[in-house]
Amino acid sequence: MNAGLLYLVHLPGVLGLGDGTYVAATGLTPRVMVGRWLAVSAGLFALSAVGYALRRARHRGGGPATGSRKDLPRRR
Repeated sequence: MNAGLLYLVHLPGVLGLGDGTYVAATGLTPRVMVGRWLAVSAGLFALSAVGYALRRARHRGGGPATGSRKDLPRRR
């Protein structure tokens, strides 16, 4: 989802719209925008993967899984 939002923000630069304005304002070519968008998207993807791995490792750790039958109180 973040990659899509970043794409919408960087859409004019990625598509090459407003090239003259971007070059005049920054002195850089618009192709830089594509590389930056890809780099930020890859960084967010890696951060998400690390967070997912940490959550999996934490839930895989000691003790029975939450919600198992052994944890529920008995009815009389």
